[in-house]
Amino acid sequence: MSLGDVFDAAFDLYKNNWSLFVGICAVIQVPALIVWHALPYSLGMDKLDRMSRTNADDFVQAMFGYLGAVLVIILVQSLLYVLQSGALSLAVSSRYLNRTAGVFSSYRQVARSFFRLLVTWIVVAIGLGGFMSVFMALLAFMLGLLVMSVQTAGGPMGEAFALTLGVMFWLIQIPVFIAAVVIAGLFVTQIVVVERTGYFGAVIRNLELVVPNFPRLCVAAFALSIILPALCLALDSSVSAILELIVYPWLHPPMLARAVASGIGSGVILLFVQPYVMICLTLLYYDQRVRREGFDLALLDRQLLSTVAATTAERAA
Repeated sequence: MSLGDVFDAAFDLYKNNWSLFVGICAVIQVPALIVWHALPYSLGMDKLDRMSRTNADDFVQAMFGYLGAVLVIILVQSLLYVLQSGALSLAVSSRYLNRTAGVFSSYRQVARSFFRLLVTWIVVAIGLGGFMSVFMALLAFMLGLLVMSVQTAGGPMGEAFALTLGVMFWLIQIPVFIAAVVIAGLFVTQIVVVERTGYFGAVIRNLELVVPNFPRLCVAAFALSIILPALCLALDSSVSAILELIVYPWLHPPMLARAVASGIGSGVILLFVQPYVMICLTLLYYDQRVRREGFDLALLDRQLLSTVAATTAERAA
């Protein structure tokens, strides 16, 4: 399939099975959304303004407590997102074969691979973080040498030049980061849950799949990195405009309540948009296997049946 075919097939698959895919995301995202927006009230963040005027120590303590709670929630949600991505990949694979799939059955199937999937993504995250840190340091060093050479030559170091260097510093990182993600982990989730290969083997397997069509997959990853924020931004702007023009003038809620309402709206929008990205990645994974290995749907059916059989055997034991 061309990239256009992949995106079109992903949309059709999502349209015909949206309740399944949204339900899989809702299992993780809805509790997280509730915790996120109950947290400010449970920690008394709605009283921060008064607290800052009356007791500075309580204000600082509340802020540090809130930041600590936020870090814990981000960590837990990241771990659960790994589980969600695996469940989505299995559900997409099953529906791609016109086989039945359910929300909780998808989670049960991926549960046996969760530790392997989690450790594999930790390996990928550490590798990406280390690579990007080294690359940013080298890029900053090279731009610093450029600045020094201009100043040594007696050239002007104006604001426009400094702004250009700053923009270059951030723009260069975007394609490099996307390329690094493609090489290190574009299909890692699908490899772990479908092929049951994990850890460094999954990273190497991902490299084998993406290298033959690396530019094409970079374009796909870049397009997906634009599609998700663009859809979320467009829908979120529409919801915010409705709230500002119709709801808020009537109810006159406080600022924290407005922030919570805006956050809930953004979370619900993300809940419906998020599955599309994983559907595209899963279809790209199978398309890449077709291109490289002559992979067919009969083999996929056997692999999924073996995954289900292994899960059933473990539950019986």
